[in-house]
Amino acid sequence: MEREKLQAWRDWVRAELESCVSFWLEHGMDKEHGGVYTCLTRDGKVFSTDKSVWMQGRCAWTFSYLCRVYGKKQEWLDAAKSCLDFLEEHCINRTAGDRLYFTVTADGKPLRQRRYCFS
Repeated sequence: MEREKLQAWRDWVRAELESCVSFWLEHGMDKEHGGVYTCLTRDGKVFSTDKSVWMQGRCAWTFSYLCRVYGKKQEWLDAAKSCLDFLEEHCINRTAGDRLYFTVTADGKPLRQRRYCFS
């Protein structure tokens, strides 16, 4: 019985992971400017195009981690690269000691800079 419970939990976790990853790939990725949107409704509509810089890093790490653990999928590699490229091109304040912005517009214009270590 214990083995069946573990299998059921594993199946549930895998289904949730697939659902979550699919959701962000389908609705969160900005196909025009790169990176990922932060503010989505439960049904995947973008309600703010401002992008949190920490989310760019988090998604780059997440999609890279998925490739490392579960094997490379092109859509995961593309998503990770999109977030990393967006970070590199738009989220670093080169005139302030390479500090990261906190939020940027959809096309990468700075909106806010904070003193947080994570962005």
